[in-house]
Amino acid sequence: RAGEQMSTDISKWETWCTDLAFQTEAPWNRLKPLPRTLSRQKVILHAYAGRRRPGDIEWYIDAAAKQFSTFMIFVASVDIVIDAVYGDISRDETREYWMGHIAQGHVVGFFAGPPCNTWSRARHHSLGSKDGPFGGPRVVRTPTEPWGVSSLRLRELAQVNIGTLLLGFAFNCIVALAMRSGTGFVEHPKDPDQEEMVSIWRLPILRMILALPNLRLVHLAQGLFGAASAKPTTLLVLGMPDIEVMLHKQRITAHLPHGASVGRGQDGQFRTAPLKEYPPAFCQALADALIKELTSTECSETNLPADLITRRSEERRVGKECRSRWSP
Repeated sequence: RAGEQMSTDISKWETWCTDLAFQTEAPWNRLKPLPRTLSRQKVILHAYAGRRRPGDIEWYIDAAAKQFSTFMIFVASVDIVIDAVYGDISRDETREYWMGHIAQGHVVGFFAGPPCNTWSRARHHSLGSKDGPFGGPRVVRTPTEPWGVSSLRLRELAQVNIGTLLLGFAFNCIVALAMRSGTGFVEHPKDPDQEEMVSIWRLPILRMILALPNLRLVHLAQGLFGAASAKPTTLLVLGMPDIEVMLHKQRITAHLPHGASVGRGQDGQFRTAPLKEYPPAFCQALADALIKELTSTECSETNLPADLITRRSEERRVGKECRSRWSP
């Protein structure tokens, strides 16, 4: 209401989200999303892209897009290692820049895997005395305190804050795209069976988002696509009606691997680190589902803003440099 000061108490916002999620008739169900832009130039935002490599999602999108001469499909890889300004989601101006292009219909797709280190179930496993008195990274979120436990070290607090901000940006993008008939997904580890472990999929805000039209959860195991361990995964999917078919088509095995994904390997590094990169077969399934969705609508000769195309070209140039620098 006009003139009313918004609360800074997160518990009140969680109650508000819960009430909306379980309303019999959600208020937005009376409204229809704005139509998707008909421009032949389709921009997909890839947040927290990390290093570019052959076999990643963008690699498969570029390959598949060449089959559709009617469309020009671009991926804007957003990561601080690619662009210190437009890839830094912690900057207010950067978030406003990308959200503005989504709201105006210039960006029609989005995908991201927000960092899961502060949400990880691996924090509940003791790794032995050599890792310190706490046996490795401490639990910093719980089901009753999902936004950070009451007592945190400064470094832990910084990790929790940035993890929350990056997850929030992903949720904002998906909701904004739902209002513009967009498409995309957010990837995160599947919620654990143990009730004492935290999960983004149990958050009140996530339950509210799922009440929006055209949104659903898809569950899978990346081990079926070539990951070293089972790695149960959940996708928050907007649109992409054929994603289940594409995932089934790209499976490379019917049996889950038995590799461990917690603890440290012989090199002393955490075994969860390699799992941050998706196996190629999984990437191809996601890319195929996105491409099929974006090429299912008509297009026109409407051009996108020049700054967005220029920004994408610069990110592509830097991304190629990063790929060349980091490729084995």
